[in-house]
Amino acid sequence: MNLGTLINAATNATNVITIIAIVIFVFGRENSPIHKEPIRAICGKIALSTLMCGSLRYLLTFSTPAPSEIVTNLGISMVFLMGAHWHYCEFLKDAKPPKVQRPKTKVKRTPRVLKAVKA
Repeated sequence: MNLGTLINAATNATNVITIIAIVIFVFGRENSPIHKEPIRAICGKIALSTLMCGSLRYLLTFSTPAPSEIVTNLGISMVFLMGAHWHYCEFLKDAKPPKVQRPKTKVKRTPRVLKAVKA
């Protein structure tokens, strides 16, 4: 095991974690604009899942690819890390949870029982 293997494992672990975060941030919210276009959403899910599976395979096998591939994985890792951080700060950090609207029901009062008056 050399330095290239460790760098590749770290970048692929970062890829897996940040892709999971992006999937949760983008597709996990009901009010996300991506849900307006189902074809684009499916393509995005397939692309992210494919990249995550490849990174997970590299991580589990602990292989040592060519140095150019290590640099590519490092770049991809930094892009996804920046994207996940930006998405969190831009859309989720200061977002308030939606207010739950409770049904308005009128409280029915029970009628008063009149006491018998003693004569």
